[in-house]
Amino acid sequence: MKKFLLVVLALILIVCGIYGIDNYSKLKQAKSDLSEAVLSVNENQYDDAIEKLKTVIAAYPHSMVKAPALYLLADTYEKQERYAAAVETHRLLITHEHIPVNNDWLILSIIALSKLYRNDLLPLSEGGDEAVYRYIHTIENAIALKKEHLSLSPLIQWDEKPFISLQNNLVSLKLDKNEILKYLETELAFLYIKAKRYEEAAIIFSELNTNAARFGMAQIYFEMGKYRNGITLLKELTVYDTKGKINILYLDKMYEYAELLFEKEYYREAVDIYMKIISLSHNSRYGEFSSYKLSIYYYSSEDYKNAHRYVDTTMTNSIFLRDEDSYLLKGYMYYDVRDYYRALKVFDDFPKRFPQSQKVQTARAWKLMCERSIKYLG
Repeated sequence: MKKFLLVVLALILIVCGIYGIDNYSKLKQAKSDLSEAVLSVNENQYDDAIEKLKTVIAAYPHSMVKAPALYLLADTYEKQERYAAAVETHRLLITHEHIPVNNDWLILSIIALSKLYRNDLLPLSEGGDEAVYRYIHTIENAIALKKEHLSLSPLIQWDEKPFISLQNNLVSLKLDKNEILKYLETELAFLYIKAKRYEEAAIIFSELNTNAARFGMAQIYFEMGKYRNGITLLKELTVYDTKGKINILYLDKMYEYAELLFEKEYYREAVDIYMKIISLSHNSRYGEFSSYKLSIYYYSSEDYKNAHRYVDTTMTNSIFLRDEDSYLLKGYMYYDVRDYYRALKVFDDFPKRFPQSQKVQTARAWKLMCERSIKYLG
C-alpha cells in the first residue's frame, strides 16, 4: 500500500513538474512574443505589432499574459489614432472575467480611457458632461482599491528596460507599488480640472513631485487667469520637452497673455512679451503675429521707424500669414508721412505680389488716392 502511494505521489510530482516546466516554457515564449511586438511598436510597425499581439492574446489565456497584451494592443491602436478600436480593447481588458480588478494593466486601461475622454477622443456616445463625474468616480474607486493592496502584482518579471509610454513617463511590468497610485492621482487631478474643481486638483498636484503635476498646475493657473504663474511653470518644463509640444504651448500662452494685456491697454507689458516671442521663435506663426502686432502698435503711436522695422520683420518670417496686411500697412505708413511716390509703388505692386488676395481692390483704391495726391499735392 505504501509503495502504491509512493508511486502515485511520484506520478503526481512528475505531472506537476511537467506542467510547471510547460507553463514556464509558455510564459517564457509569451515574454519573447510580447517583446517582438514591442520592438515592432518602437519601430512604428504598428500593423505588424497588432498582428503579433492578437496572436499572443489568442495563444496564451493566462491573465498574466493576456492583461499586458491587451493593454499593449489598445495602446498601439491609440498610436494609430484608431480610437474606437482602442476603447473596445481597453474595455475587453477591464471587463475580462479572469483579470482581477486590482491588476496593474487593468488600472492602466482605466487611466487610458479617462485620458481619451479628457482629450475628446472617445465616441460621442461615451462623452457628455456627465462622463466626467463617471470617470472621477471610477478613478477614486481605483485609488481606494490600490491603497488597500499595498503590494502590486509583479506580473511577468522582465529583464528588458521599461518600454510603455504613459504621460511622458516610462512604465514597465516591474512597477513600484507607488507608481500606479501616482498615475491614478494625476489622472484624478486632471479630471478635477475638467470638472472645474481647481482647488481639489491643486491639492493633489502639490503633493506630486512630477512634471505631469507641474503641467497640471500650469493648466490650473491658465484656467484661473493667472498667466504669469502658468507661463513660468511651462518655461521650467521646456527643458524636458523632447517632442516640442510644451514649447509650442509656452509660445501660445505667451501670445495669448500679450493679447489680453494689449486689449486692456497695458501696452508696455504686451510689447515686452511680443518682443520676447520674436526673440525665442522668429520663424513661427507666433513670431509673425507678434511682429505684426508690434508694427500696428508703433504705427498707431506714429513711431514710423519702429513700425517699418516690424513690418519688415513680419515679411521676412517664413510663415507668410500676415504678409498681405503688412505690405498694405507699409503703404499706409508712406501715405501718412506724405511719401506718395513710395506709397504708390507699394499699392501698385500689391496685386502682382498677391494676385489671389481679397484685398487687391483695396490696394487699387489706395493707388488711385496716391495718384490724386501726387497730382494735386505734389
